Parts: sequence; structure tokens; C-alpha cells
Amino acid sequence: MVKNVFLRRMACAVLLLTLLPIAGGGPATGQSPGSSAPPAGETVKATWTQIPGRAKDLSINAAAMAYAVGDDGVALRWRAVSQKWSRMSGAFVRITAAEGNRPWGVTEDGNVMRFNGLWWEPKGDKVADVAGDAVGNIYIARISGMVEKWEPLSQSWKPVPGQLARRIALDIRGKPWIVTPKGQIMRWEDGAWIGLPGIARDIALGADGSAVIVDGNGQLRKLRMSPVRWVPYEGVTDVAAAGLTPNGGPWVALGDGRIFATVLIRDQVPLTEEENKDKAETPHAPVPQAPLAQAQPVIAPKITASNVQATTNTATESTAPDAKADAPTAQSIGTSGSGSGTGNKSNSNSNSVSPGGGGGTSDPAASTTNEKLEFVDTRGTAQQIAIGRDGSVFALDTSGGITRWSNTRGAFESFPGQLARIAVDSQGNPWGVTSVGRVFRHDGTAWVQVQGVTASDISIGGKDDIVLFANADGILSRLDMATGKTSNVPGLGVQVAAGPDGTPWTISKDHIAQRCGKSPCTPLFQLARSIAVGPDGTVFLVNTNDLLMRKRPSDKKFSQVLVPGHTPAAVAVGPNGFPWVVTSARKVLATRYFERNEAGDRVLAQKSSGNTTGSGTTAAVVSSQSASAFTFTKNLKFDKYKSSDAEASMGMLSDVHAGHTGAVYISGDTGVFKFNTKTKKFEALDKAFSNSSLADVGEDESGTLWALSEIAPARVYRLKGTQEKTYYVINSTDTNTPRNMAVAADGTVYVAVGAQLYKMEAGKSVFKQIESSDIFFVHLGAGGDLWILNQSSEVQQYTGSKFENRPKGTAQKAQDLGVGADGSVYVLDHSTSLLKKWNASNGRFDDVNITQAMHAVTVTIEGRPWIVNTSGDITSSGDIWRAKD
Repeated sequence: MVKNVFLRRMACAVLLLTLLPIAGGGPATGQSPGSSAPPAGETVKATWTQIPGRAKDLSINAAAMAYAVGDDGVALRWRAVSQKWSRMSGAFVRITAAEGNRPWGVTEDGNVMRFNGLWWEPKGDKVADVAGDAVGNIYIARISGMVEKWEPLSQSWKPVPGQLARRIALDIRGKPWIVTPKGQIMRWEDGAWIGLPGIARDIALGADGSAVIVDGNGQLRKLRMSPVRWVPYEGVTDVAAAGLTPNGGPWVALGDGRIFATVLIRDQVPLTEEENKDKAETPHAPVPQAPLAQAQPVIAPKITASNVQATTNTATESTAPDAKADAPTAQSIGTSGSGSGTGNKSNSNSNSVSPGGGGGTSDPAASTTNEKLEFVDTRGTAQQIAIGRDGSVFALDTSGGITRWSNTRGAFESFPGQLARIAVDSQGNPWGVTSVGRVFRHDGTAWVQVQGVTASDISIGGKDDIVLFANADGILSRLDMATGKTSNVPGLGVQVAAGPDGTPWTISKDHIAQRCGKSPCTPLFQLARSIAVGPDGTVFLVNTNDLLMRKRPSDKKFSQVLVPGHTPAAVAVGPNGFPWVVTSARKVLATRYFERNEAGDRVLAQKSSGNTTGSGTTAAVVSSQSASAFTFTKNLKFDKYKSSDAEASMGMLSDVHAGHTGAVYISGDTGVFKFNTKTKKFEALDKAFSNSSLADVGEDESGTLWALSEIAPARVYRLKGTQEKTYYVINSTDTNTPRNMAVAADGTVYVAVGAQLYKMEAGKSVFKQIESSDIFFVHLGAGGDLWILNQSSEVQQYTGSKFENRPKGTAQKAQDLGVGADGSVYVLDHSTSLLKKWNASNGRFDDVNITQAMHAVTVTIEGRPWIVNTSGDITSSGDIWRAKD
């Protein structure tokens, strides 16, 4: 197994926890009757050092950031350099360190708040406890005992069923552990609560996998295994709250508020905006694991709340070892022998690979790191990513817009073009496949079409840029750079990753991962959604259980790499075997920022010419297997909801709409309503559109809402926060009927009016006509993939020069059409009103085995269809259907 201490460290740093008496009365023993009690005399020896201040709650995260609630309720933050607490705004009874310098707290009246760098934002009420980790996971325990998880995209809380909780903490994978109202200890695993022995009043978990509780008598106990038991610490009693440093060293607050530690935190972390508004925040990287704090062989005198006077002495190095926390910036690595970056270079201790045909010169990108992989939230989002051997990182958003990572600016920046698949060559230039299968490469100046070549997927490997393709049928081919022609190579797969020697590593239509150096391919005994190979030959994949797996060149098999607090969806690999991943929430996580010269990046993006439209032959592009955990089956099952429920209380349901944040909306006679994933109800918007008579609704990646008027003249409304702006599609006197609208991730808007198609580019204010006839409905998929229903209700796809029937020849007729950001296309048959799905591999629409006639369909960014019945005849049983996993 891969020992990934950083990942364990990064995911968990929760500590929340002041003391409440256990419901029901009498003192607990700290061990349940059925548990294994520690052997007589077994204890944990430790040296305790008092640190300044008094507290009634403590929290330390995986980045060694410590917070506390002072005895007066004020939020405190530990200053490592000065070895003292600094006061923050706000008054709380619970606090948790979380992602970056953004703690969460619970007020005395039960409101849960998040610090945004300047002030505390309310996020909910009726809360008893909150727990966070360094990668963004947040859970609460309600006053009622209900456990709920924060969903940042929908800004709502999702219930975690099965148990009630009074205290909560998160483990190394971002999974909750709880103390129930009766003091029982439970952990969440595979959708169920698993009981542990013991009775507790408080619980804390460390990023190294350690766990402690405060038992019913105020005794601090540490979890030990084989058998499972809670072993008491020596030296402290009357513990009220506990926290653990990244390496598992406990801090405690006693009943009288004094704070004691076994491990000190001595490294400075950046100021928040509240304390230094002139300093821009840089992307945060969880820090390397703190040195192991060994228990000293000398037993410290027992400390109790009553027999020691409170002091303000500063802890000294001689009494407690340090918990080291490096500056919170991701390390960078050089990909050439020289470089000016200041980040730490990778420690690539394995064999160096010589470039092909060279005279033995070491290839810096091709040596495999032996470092522990440490994931960092880049704070960027994407649907796909690709990394070149020079360290260039490119990404695609949910509409296929291209972005490029900048180390200097710590962000993804726009790059011209639109693609459905992307790869990067050894010079850092992007290549890609469009939504209609055309292949393009960027030559450092402009986009150039690779004439006569089509594909569904692309990958580039080796120092000499070996370009591999996979088509929708799974046939593999290789591009001859000299002739511009392709030739088939052994193997099959609809996803392909090129090894450094050009060997194809693929995923089949059935999700089977395989190595295709010869025919037949060699199975890897993994079912996968995404696969990538680095310049060093390290293979990463995301399997169908949503686990990130790695096989280095020296490894015989795959082993898991933890991505704490996140669900991997796609992976790319850069120099020295360092991966980046896209999560199911479309967050981009990195293990290294690759050092490279970025001086010309912005100029290139601004001056780049050409486009990615192209001409000539087209080809099917299969929907992405890595876009989500949602898996299509012809025997789809559906959850059902009612438009007649409050708050919507619709008498007439009109349509259903999916947004680029993952949100789903319905519209009807009472307005627009958003699906609440927690309550499973459609609820009113915080700010309603001024016009309630709407033909369509859309949402871009920023969460901005767009709507199209139902009657002429065609007007588009943009609702950003509480501000609404109106755009006339044609003019204020036009009489053409508004049909529908499609919104891209970046805010580009397409509108069908009469039989014409109009487009307003992101950031612009004027619509321009792009098609003059035969348009009825318009829909937008990955890579700018335009689909329409024409005036004869025929399904067509835009090829870059014309709209072409789908299937080719005799088109499918439909009453509605839905296209997802993953490439999924669904229709409702024109005559039967039954659901069908586009099969790019065979160029046909497949039946979905449901018998209920429906009237409108939408597809979420993860490829999940929602369908609605607008006739009113199934409202009482549920007229809004959501496909189940």
C-alpha cells in the first residue's frame, strides 16, 4: 500500500468540542460494557506544557492552523511566531478550523457561521456543533441531533441519515465520526454508521489517523487497536475539549479554561484579509506532516483544574517538541535542469530515464518521485485537465472553454478555442478534439486543424510527441507527424493515454482498464472512469468506485492514493509522476505546481489566431466516462417530486432546467423554483425575476441566472445576486416568438427566436444572428456542441458549417431535447413522448425503458436526466422525475 501521510494529514483537522453533560445523568466510565478495556495499568505517557490563554473549545486542522473559543466566547487564532492567541471578531461556543484561513463557528443561539476573511457569514441555524477539514468538507450536528453536510454548490445542507449526534469530527477521508446524545461513538462508512466501544463527551481526530475522546469523567483517552480500546493519557484530568495536531499530538482545554499541549505549533501562517487587507491570498497548500511527537519517558506531574494556578508562561522548546508547519504554498518542481522558481524541487530518487535516441542525458521529467503525494485545492474548476511534459496545465470547463494554469497568478486563465477533449504536447502547446470529432493543434501562434483526421479522444506521450487517438468505436490510431496521416495500432478503447514509449493505455466501453502494447490488450484488473500516464511512466486511474489508483514503473500492481475529502472524477499526470485531479464537484486539485517560464502565456492567449471550428469530415464523440459517478442504464429508475408542493404550488408546470453549478430549476405559472437537495423540494429563489411569464431559464458557472421572456419582443433577463438586467435579443418592437435559450458556462447565451438563432458572447451586451432559418429549439453541450430541433422537430447537430441530421439520413423527431456538459444527449420522442438517449458509438438513439409519457427533459452537468410531465395528469403522484444513480 502507498503510505500517504500528507493526504491523511490534509483531510482532517477537526475539533469541536466543548463539554456538555451526557443526557440521562450519571457519570460515564469511558468504556462501554461490551468493549475491550485497556489492560490494567496501560496508559499513554506524555509531557504537558501549558500555553497562554484560556479556552472552552479548540480546533487544529491538517495545515497546523489552530483556533479556539476563549472563555469569554471570543474566537481566537494561534499565532505560531509569537506563541500566543490573537482575537478575531465574533463570539461562539464551538469553532472548527477549515479550508485555508476560513474557520466556522457556532454561536450561543445556534447559528453556524463561516469566516470569509473579512466577516462571519451565516450558513444555517439550530446548530449544536460544526466540524471542518483542510480540504473544504463541513458537517454540522443540529440541536435536534441531525447530522448534515454542507453542499457548497447549492449553498445548502444535505442530511446524513441514521444517527443523532451531539459532537462531530472528520477523519482522514473527510468522513464524520460522532458522539451521540447518549455518549456512544459512531463513524460513517459506506453509507452506514459503525459503532465503536466507549462512552464520550467529546471527540477529536488527527490527520495521521489518530483519535482521542474525552470520556464521561473528563479523562482524555487515545484510540488503540487490536483490540479496539481507549487508553487514558497520564498527566491531565477534568478535560473539557481536545484537539490534535497534524501528527496526533493532543491539545486540551481543562474545565477551568487552561490550555495544555504535548506538541507545539511554531510556524507562521499568512494573515487573513481582516488582519492585513493589502496582502492578496495565495492558493493554500496543506503542509507536510509534522515531526512525530514521541511521548517522553518521564511522567509529568498530574494537572487538574483545581490544584494548579493559571499562568501565562510561554511554552518552551525544552518541554514539548514542535509540530512543524511549512508555509502554506504548494511546492513547485523544475522540469528542466535549471529554473528560477523558489519552490522546493521534487525529490526524484528513482531511476532516471534517458531520452530516446540520446546519448545518456538524463530526462528530468521522466524520473519518478518517491515523495508522498500532497493534494492542494487550486481553487479552480474544470471538467477535464491535461498536463504536458514541460509542466503546462490546460483545462476545459463544462462548456469546453479552454483555460491555462498560471503559477504566477495562482489561477486558471482563459485561452482561445473550444474543445471536447484536450491534450498537451512536449512544448506546452494544446491539442484537442472538438465536439464533432475534428482534431486541432496549437502551433504556438494559432489553432491549426489536422486535416482529414477525426477522433473521440486524444493523448500525447513521449519526448517526441507520440499522438494517439481513439474513435467512438474504440479503434486506436497513431498520427505520423511527417505525413499528417494516421495508422491503426493494436488495442481497443474509447479513452486513451499515451505512455512515454507510445504504448496505449486505454479504457474500454465497459470501463475495463488495459495496456495495449500488443493485441489483445492486457487487462489491468481495474474498472475505470479516467486514465493517465506521466512522462515517467507512472499510470494513474480513477476507478468506478471513485478511488484514485497509482502504478509506478517499479510497481507490480495498483495501490490507492487518498484524496481526502474529495471524490476523484478525472486525473492527469505531469512531470515526475505528480498527478492533478478533477473532483466530482469539478474542483481541481494539484500535487505540484510545475516550474516553467510563463512570461509569454498571456500574450499568446491574446494574440492567438484561428479557431477550433474547422471543416470537412466529422465523427462521433462519446460522452465522457469521467464526468461523474452517474452511470446510464437503459433501465433507469427515477425519484419523483411534485410541482404542486409548497413552495412552488404550481397549477401549471412548464419546464425543467439544469444549470452549470449542478443546480436544477423548474418554471411554471408561479415562477421559477430551485431544487433543494436537503429538503428534496423546489423552493423559491432569493430574488425572483421581474417577469414571471418565461419561456426558458438557464444558469452559468458563476451561479448567475438567465431567463427568456415567453412573449415578443424576445428579452433575456440576467439575475446576478439581486440585480436584474434586461437584453433585447432583436429589438423592442420585434414580433417573432421567443422559443428557448442555451447558456454556456462562461455566460455566453444562445436564443432561438422565431426560426432564427442568436448569440451573445460572454461579457457582451448585444445579440448577433448566427443562423437565419429553420431553428426551433437550441441546446448546448461539451466543447460548444450545438444541437437543435428544427422547424420540423428533427434533431440536428452543428458540424461547424451546417446542422446535420441525427441520426444521419432520417433524423429522430422529438418534442424536446436535453444536452449535458458530459456530452450526454436525451430526447423525448415526438410521437410517443418516451425518453431516448443518443448513442454516439452507433449513431442511433437508444430507448430508455420507461412507459410514462413525459413532455420536457434537461440534463445536468454530470449527465443525469430530469424529465417532467406538463399535462397535469400525474401531478399528484409526482410530475418531476430525476434519474437515480
